[in-house]
Amino acid sequence: MKSTSFHRLRHGVTALVASAALVVLSACSGSDTASTSAAESPTAAASSEENSIVLVHDQQAGDGSVIDSQIAGMDSYATENGWTSKNVYVADAADYESTLRNVAETGPTLIMTSFVRIADAFNAVATDYPDIKFLHLYADPVDPVIPNLLSVSYDSYKLMYVSGILAATFTDTKKVGMVMGDTQALIAADYNAFAAGVASVDPSVEVSYGVVGSYDDATKAQEVAEQLFSSGVDVVQTDAGGADAGTIAAAQAGDDRFLIASSAGVFDTAPEQTIAYSGLTFADSVLETIPMVMAEDFAGGNYATGVGSALKVVFADASPTEAVSDRFAAAQAAVEAALPSIEDGSTDIEYTTDMP
Repeated sequence: MKSTSFHRLRHGVTALVASAALVVLSACSGSDTASTSAAESPTAAASSEENSIVLVHDQQAGDGSVIDSQIAGMDSYATENGWTSKNVYVADAADYESTLRNVAETGPTLIMTSFVRIADAFNAVATDYPDIKFLHLYADPVDPVIPNLLSVSYDSYKLMYVSGILAATFTDTKKVGMVMGDTQALIAADYNAFAAGVASVDPSVEVSYGVVGSYDDATKAQEVAEQLFSSGVDVVQTDAGGADAGTIAAAQAGDDRFLIASSAGVFDTAPEQTIAYSGLTFADSVLETIPMVMAEDFAGGNYATGVGSALKVVFADASPTEAVSDRFAAAQAAVEAALPSIEDGSTDIEYTTDMP
């Protein structure tokens, strides 16, 4: 998460995890939300009851983005199974471990989190609390395996290859781009795969990116996106979490600016700018993986999922505008033609973490 940048490029399961069935009970529960700072403990927000889940997250909820999707999945599981659910926001990275330890001290059944930047703290706390189950979404495999921790990894870069195909087919200016939260390995791989997808359709299409340096700063994201759109880019893939609201605002501020969004909520907020949602449906992934970590024979490990499960492309119900309906139809057809070989692995997509 560094400073804003703008670049242009021209193209010529490690451990076996058992699944457990959901048991539907009559009791229901919704999640409560708490935020923390260095001077504030989340203990009161967490549950000390059996059959309870706490989601600890470092991106703010409430914007219809990835954290809200995680909360929705958690709450759905809790409701169906008679559990209680809480979520705790950590505003400062320096408080990751202390917050997790405070939550663990209250004795929940399961603690969840997401993204690699919290991994060191999460793994350390999981090791010290072997009687609590830990679920880490969007994480690298842990070596050595921690017996009470399931990490979940996603081949999201392969989905960004699909987005590249979509963008290259739809663009009218032959200039497309991506607004990124940072350039960590997973996000860099997203960009490189997006660019490769574009090149697979038309190597002459110009691919650009802008870096926000944050997953919460919508104002900065809007500035970065405006740079891209002002340069002639007409299709942007969002990849900056909660900051994506700024990219959406930039798209709405001008004509012939279109989005491939990483959050499904964009269909409601920017229907005339949105071609498709291309991203990870966290709610689906949460519902799939909680039973895995809670299975009696769970012994730790990593669960890897690819395109076609929680990773998916969903097109808008109709073309954003009548003027682009032919391009919209062509983009859909191109994606539908490409997906089978991407889902079965016969299309070779490189995982490249060095930014150009």
